[in-house]
Amino acid sequence: MEDVFFSRHLNRLGQTAPLEVAQAFACESRYQPTAIGSHAAWKYWSSSELAEHLDQHWRQVWSLKEATDNTVHGQVGANK
Repeated sequence: MEDVFFSRHLNRLGQTAPLEVAQAFACESRYQPTAIGSHAAWKYWSSSELAEHLDQHWRQVWSLKEATDNTVHGQVGANK
């Protein structure tokens, strides 16, 4: 329900992103390879599209985890 509310009232708060920018951020019923987020994609996407999206997401999350671990432990630029 909140997604319906915000989609109807968000433009009252200011200018919204152009469609191309919004689609690059997140998607639902139509697959967007560049999207960083998705909502209920398993309802609409093929198995291969969903697998590609989840694989891309997993790689990004893993990279962020590794970068964070290296920064926290003072290993920036060091080989493990």
